[in-house]
Amino acid sequence: MVKIKERMRKSFLAVVIMMVMVSLTASSIEFRSENIGGRIEGLLLISYNDFFSEQTDQTIEINNYLSVSIVTNDHDIVYQEQFQVIMSINTDSLQGFRYLTLYDEYFPLKFSTEIEPDEYELIVTLNSHRTSQKRTYREKVNLPQEKKIIGSSLLVARIDDFMFAIRDNRYLIDRYDEIKLWQHYSETPDTTKIALSVDGKSKHVSVSEINELYDKLRGIDEFTIEVHNKYNEKTFNSEPVFPTISFFFQERFSPDQQLAQLRNILNHNEYRELRGLESDELQQGIDEYWNRLDPDIYSVDNYYQRVFYNRVIYADRNFGIKGYLEGWETDRGKIYIKYGPPDNISTDAFPIGRSPRITWHYYSINRTFNFYDLRGYGQYELREKWMD
Repeated sequence: MVKIKERMRKSFLAVVIMMVMVSLTASSIEFRSENIGGRIEGLLLISYNDFFSEQTDQTIEINNYLSVSIVTNDHDIVYQEQFQVIMSINTDSLQGFRYLTLYDEYFPLKFSTEIEPDEYELIVTLNSHRTSQKRTYREKVNLPQEKKIIGSSLLVARIDDFMFAIRDNRYLIDRYDEIKLWQHYSETPDTTKIALSVDGKSKHVSVSEINELYDKLRGIDEFTIEVHNKYNEKTFNSEPVFPTISFFFQERFSPDQQLAQLRNILNHNEYRELRGLESDELQQGIDEYWNRLDPDIYSVDNYYQRVFYNRVIYADRNFGIKGYLEGWETDRGKIYIKYGPPDNISTDAFPIGRSPRITWHYYSINRTFNFYDLRGYGQYELREKWMD
């Protein structure tokens, strides 16, 4: 068991307390894809925080048009589809659930395409049906070459119109109107069963019994769940995908990359302790760091990890140098990860006789950072190369 000392809690907390925090709710669209027998099966997980909505009394109305496009590096559209998402959510019906929080949940959307596996750009646009509001998300994606017979599984629940991905097995302790198992196959399995493990003992239930898990788990606090598919005498066992901040982060970034990102908020001793772990222990050590920092062990997501994750993703999407540096590796990315969004930004884009400059002002901590495009291709660098 990897042990990280208690003092590792302090440095990031200090920075967070000094800064105005970014929103607690997630603000992102997550994408997963699998190659199932030569066909790309895509899954979008859209934060309810990203939908345009209107609230009247106890009802939240969502009526959004959703466009999904996949384009090549030459900007050719190889896949495009339009969807409409209409929901009328009664907030009273969401009361009494122990872990459910409307704007932390994800709306799941499946699509399928036969485009060739390669690197593409995913473009997702949300439009409000009633107003001219629009949000667009762009993400570089690598569609997988490796073919699977049976893909990952996702549990999807519904309360009236409100449909959401189950983000933790603890959600199953509550009763919903419906729970479905989403899973892609290139060949239909001979059998599919749900395996519940409690105190080291396993029990199998059929897929049709998923809606009855509430009764089977009554009074049970700790358990694990697996999906067992049997095909041609071979069994495929997998845990369902639980879309949490930690899950997305570990899908995007390797343990070494996570450590490099954490370097921006750790002091020297904290960083040295994590860096000294063996490669097969590093992820566990990073997980323990976030667990120690978690202000609410009964929540699904870690508040501080969410803040950190949002900053890293923002930096990655906005400050990268194509083909050279990821956004979180740039000087602007590192400052953004440590201090969050600046209070004010001033630019000098076309100066005479010197390099273009961007200045970030942080009034709450009385700090100013000057970034210069010294090489002329958009890589804005700190003049002073220190990150105290």
